Amino acid sequence: MSIYDFKTNIKGWVGEHRQKLVFIGVLVVSAGISFYLGYIARAETHKEPLVAIECPLNAYISPISSDISRSPVSTPKTQSGSFVASKNGKKYYTANCASASKIKESNRVYFDTKAQAESAGYALAPSCS
Repeated sequence: MSIYDFKTNIKGWVGEHRQKLVFIGVLVVSAGISFYLGYIARAETHKEPLVAIECPLNAYISPISSDISRSPVSTPKTQSGSFVASKNGKKYYTANCASASKIKESNRVYFDTKAQAESAGYALAPSCS
């Protein structure tokens, strides 16, 4: 069988099954579009809102002098509190929440109030609300 015969056979097969091939093509394209639209819709609804946090300029500048009285940032407690967060994460939990117990003790940061946790840039975890 030569290349010319092979090409002729393919053209004949495509001619016979043209309707089926068009249907399959339309089906594949519409499935792809549907998948993409679903992906976009899910991505838009699961975005977390941006939160602007006011922070004084001196919080980013380390003091050069040995004057310790002007400490730029107050650090959260690391012993106990009503709320706990991981210093590596973005969520905070109630102290008795099961998810909070999964945080390594060395990574835990404690807060007395929700306001303290949120002002430090943490958001309440949905699993512990």
